[in-house]
Parts: sequence; structure tokens; C-alpha cells
Amino acid sequence: MRCGAKTRHAWSFASGKRIGPLCGQWALRGKKRCKLHGGRSAHFKPSMGYAVVRRKAAAANVERCKALGIKREGGRRRGGAWISDRMIETAAALARELGVFGLPSRDRRLVWLLCKAAKRPEWRSRAQAALLEAERETARAIIWEMRGKPMPPKPSKKSVVAKRKARGPNGRFVAKSSST
Repeated sequence: MRCGAKTRHAWSFASGKRIGPLCGQWALRGKKRCKLHGGRSAHFKPSMGYAVVRRKAAAANVERCKALGIKREGGRRRGGAWISDRMIETAAALARELGVFGLPSRDRRLVWLLCKAAKRPEWRSRAQAALLEAERETARAIIWEMRGKPMPPKPSKKSVVAKRKARGPNGRFVAKSSST
């Protein structure tokens, strides 16, 4: 069955009737019109899935809060509070798979990286490198603890960059000359 909706075409002023053709698309199954002329419903259907409805409601809530100037709750929690037990379990399982037994630290960056690598194989090399670095840091902390001294802080990025700038092209330190 064809749609048959009136399309925007010329009218005959003499007879007062339409001259143009009607819509020739096939009507949707169980309907009288095609998808362009009202055959498809625009409202929610359970086949869409309730996740879509939840996302749309959340987006509407964000807009409402912005309009009212209200600070809404939600989003990622601060610090390491957003790391769940399930994420730690996933990270520990991948660490065992990569040859490290147990997580060396509960560092949020490391846990996040391992969880990402569990889903995406292309991240495994990054995760393995991060695991080895975390193991080294843990071993270093244990050694300093055995010595009975506090572990020295890591150098800041600014000081590392300053040291690089102080070196000359041949890799040696360049003495600052005073201009007089």
C-alpha cells in the first residue's frame, strides 16, 4: 500500500484541484503512511530501552539546574574516592595476568590504567610499564623504611626541566657567565 500523502505541488486555479502527484513511498507495516508523513511514532517505546530515557532525563535535569543556578550533585568524586572495589579487583586480576602478584599500590592512576587495559588490549603495554614503575617505587619505599629514614621526595617537574636547560648541547653543565 502506498502512502498517498499530499505533497507540496501546484494547484490548478481554474478547477481548484491539485495537479501534483501524491507521495509514492510504501507505507510502514501496519500503518497507512510512510515514515516521512506520520507513520513512525516519535514517543517512547520500550524497544528503545530505558537507558535512553534515563540519559534524556539526566540531560534535562542538567539543563534545569543550569537555568535555576543550582549546583547539582553527581559527577566524579574527588581524589581516590571514585575507585570502587570492583575496579580494584579488575586491576589486581590484570596485574596477576601481567606477572605481578597483587597491586603494588592503590594509586588511582595505576588502577584506572589497569581497568582501561582490561577492556582494551592496546593499553596493555602502558599498563605493564606503569606496573613495573609502581613496583620499583614500592621497593624503594621499603628500602628507605628499613634504613629508618624517610624517603626523599620525588623531584618536581619544574626542577627537572631547569636541570635540562642548565646543560649545554654536549650534555655537560654550562657555567653561567656574568656580563659586566
